[in-house]
Amino acid sequence: MSRLLIWVALTLSASAFTLSGPGFAHRRLAAAEINYADMTVEALEEELRSAHKKMFEMRLDRQQSKRKDFKSSEYRKLKKKIAQIMPIFESKNMPVDEGDEPKAEPGTEDK
Repeated sequence: MSRLLIWVALTLSASAFTLSGPGFAHRRLAAAEINYADMTVEALEEELRSAHKKMFEMRLDRQQSKRKDFKSSEYRKLKKKIAQIMPIFESKNMPVDEGDEPKAEPGTEDK
């Protein structure tokens, strides 16, 4: 009986320490709103350009000591955003060769 009570107490108290609640749900929803796969190449390019520009300005301001409260978390978010956009942008921007046949590997050609 005492083991059952201890197990119930631990189970209920552990649920109090899980990372759930209104704050965490909001963060997950905010991140899920942007779907880069549905964006056009021009829109992706503009997103990349603005993120790179913002990162450059942040580094420049930090070097010139204009901004003493450099927010590394904001810088990391921009890097993550670029990392999420780049593969999609590259796949959409890649030229497609429709009429070419697969080429033989070197050394396997017929003589």
